[in-house]
Amino acid sequence: MRHRPLCAACLAVFLLLCAAVWAGGEKFLRELQPSPLEACGRDGETIRFAGQVYQREIKDEYQILSLKENSVTSKEHSFQVSGIMVYDEKKIEITIGDRLIVEGQVLLQSEARNPGGFDQKLYDRRRGIYGSVWADKIQVADRGTDHLREGLYRFRQTWRQGLLEAMGEKDGAALSAILLGEKAGMDPEMKELYQDQGIGHILAISGLHISFIGLGAYHILRRGTGSYVAGGAAGICFLGLYVLMIGLSVSVVRAFLMFLFRIGADVTGRHYDGLTALSFSAAVVILWRPLYLYDGGFWLSYGAVLGMLVILPCFADLPFQGFWSSLCVNLVIFPILAWYFFEVPPYSLLLNLLVIPLFSLLLLLGLVGSLTLWFFQPLGEMLLQICRWIFWIYEESC
Repeated sequence: MRHRPLCAACLAVFLLLCAAVWAGGEKFLRELQPSPLEACGRDGETIRFAGQVYQREIKDEYQILSLKENSVTSKEHSFQVSGIMVYDEKKIEITIGDRLIVEGQVLLQSEARNPGGFDQKLYDRRRGIYGSVWADKIQVADRGTDHLREGLYRFRQTWRQGLLEAMGEKDGAALSAILLGEKAGMDPEMKELYQDQGIGHILAISGLHISFIGLGAYHILRRGTGSYVAGGAAGICFLGLYVLMIGLSVSVVRAFLMFLFRIGADVTGRHYDGLTALSFSAAVVILWRPLYLYDGGFWLSYGAVLGMLVILPCFADLPFQGFWSSLCVNLVIFPILAWYFFEVPPYSLLLNLLVIPLFSLLLLLGLVGSLTLWFFQPLGEMLLQICRWIFWIYEESC
């Protein structure tokens, strides 16, 4: 660590935050304290509030609107809440950035009733959501559309629809989960099969996505502009838009921050140090969302990269590097899987030797094929057909 001062500093910050969160609990974290909605409201109580839409999602039977900067009024209280999720059966026309006045019934967040059970309250708090409301009435008070976010949302939906039409409901939804982080319409049996066999990680937006898309765009733009600085800036902007479109999950934020380090090193002619980038991103993520320390996905994301950076170099001179890579990652993540999910897939070590190399091809063909659909549909459909064959291989292997 003597030769990595930034790494040491970030690691110290991370460890101090861990100690403060685990020792302090509610006293240290506002996110763990009862929200004003919990303190002042009752489950099923009718409230009225005004807030601004920052995210929306369309389901089959309703739409979900996430609102920020909420001013809440009930029969007895008035207070502010930073994040409320609204369920709207009427699916009224809303755009991101609109300011709404909502009236509906409070749905208080439920905690896990048994060890290992799903904790809806903690899950929502990690995302900055402090309560839910089933809407009876929604009124648009101000059409303050956020054109960037709304445009990215519409582009994402158009992209997803193109995949569903070209590949069918099952495979199209699976590729949408991989490319767009859109898991809502994915076949539940397929999703469960992947998770049980230890390859569910391919359905999450990961560092491989960010590296593939970000570095690919950077190298193309650098060659096109003839400048490291211009190419780096353009690549960061391009990847930033993609990240904004798919959502800020922990693995996406980690990969994006590490990508910034890699581009910065390339532009300035310095050596890229993965451990420094990893420790910096961990400190930033926990400063941003401290509750991720309770999230298995956080530890899996960072554990997998840590295994590649710390353990894999010990096997650098051995043949069959794919096997050793899979082994090093699994050595770190198996204890995490056992702790958070109470099971370890026994065949995942060998199965990932097939899955990961094919996944790089799936990612490439999925990106090129889905974008080609808009310019030359027959070629796009041909490339996406190969993606369907890869999904078939995955299912048969499981």
